[in-house]
Amino acid sequence: DINFDMGRMEGFRNFCNKIWNASRYVLMNTEEIIPSKPNQSEDYSQADLWIQSCFQKTLQKVEHGMASYRFDLVSQAIYDFFWNEYCDWYLELSKPVLWDDNASDVQKNATRFTLLNILEQSLRLAHPFLPFITEEIWHKVAPILNINGESIMLQPYPVEDSSAIDPRVDAEIEWVKGVIVAIRNIRGEM
Repeated sequence: DINFDMGRMEGFRNFCNKIWNASRYVLMNTEEIIPSKPNQSEDYSQADLWIQSCFQKTLQKVEHGMASYRFDLVSQAIYDFFWNEYCDWYLELSKPVLWDDNASDVQKNATRFTLLNILEQSLRLAHPFLPFITEEIWHKVAPILNINGESIMLQPYPVEDSSAIDPRVDAEIEWVKGVIVAIRNIRGEM
């Protein structure tokens, strides 16, 4: 017997909706001004470097879960990264850069590229678990990054690059997140 919880089904429907809406935001900010890969790492903001580091840590969890056949842990790692890190934090941290008239074109390009690149890799990462929605979105994202292919199924699965993990940047953004959460809590209590 397997317990079937409709609440979990609603939660996963909400997750698919979150992926769709995040993708719309990314495409809305990258379709007219197509980004190119930044020439140097100094072009990236702290938030850009942080999400790249988070993605690499997620890849480590996914690889470990796949090796031990713990697909529940794999799907949870993908869910946590996409919902909590990418959508709840990185998309919000990208808005001040993209909407700031004083931000340089180099900064905006790096943020746009990071938005697209992490989204595309996340789609490939989630594809075995969410094949239809990832395929649909990937066909809109891949051409912007000059990725050719008939299907996301034929693309390589993301592989972890531990050199992109930066504990210093992780600590700085965690501090910023702590301040923001504390301000939200104070505002909520008032």
